[in-house]
Amino acid sequence: MTGGRSPGGGALDEAGRGSVTAEFAVLLPGFVLLLAVLLAAGSAALAQVRCADAARSAARLAARNESPAVVLATGRQAGPAGASVQLSVSEDLVRVKVSATVALPLPGRPHLTVGATSTARREPMSSVAAARSRRGREQ
Repeated sequence: MTGGRSPGGGALDEAGRGSVTAEFAVLLPGFVLLLAVLLAAGSAALAQVRCADAARSAARLAARNESPAVVLATGRQAGPAGASVQLSVSEDLVRVKVSATVALPLPGRPHLTVGATSTARREPMSSVAAARSRRGREQ
């Protein structure tokens, strides 16, 4: 079909073409905002998973009677940038908490704190590990 007619049979006019442009201009910011929110959620979820992995790794080391310095360094290294690591040790349990503040990629750069905690039962110390642990505490 020719002569300025659309495939549906109606005539194309300037108002019809202009309304499509206006609708696109109205919807575009919404799509951009949706994309930004999805990126922010992904960033927060990734930081949460890294905190959980760091807490689990550090708790495993603490349960195997590694020195607190090694446990804390492992938690900081495996966690997101700027992560803080807390270690609690009782007679039979160890608990490691890793938390971090994440700057979300949204306007105004809002911050969100994520974290994870892992607990493990301490393994019995061999005589070699006990001596190493005593040396570490004395230094």
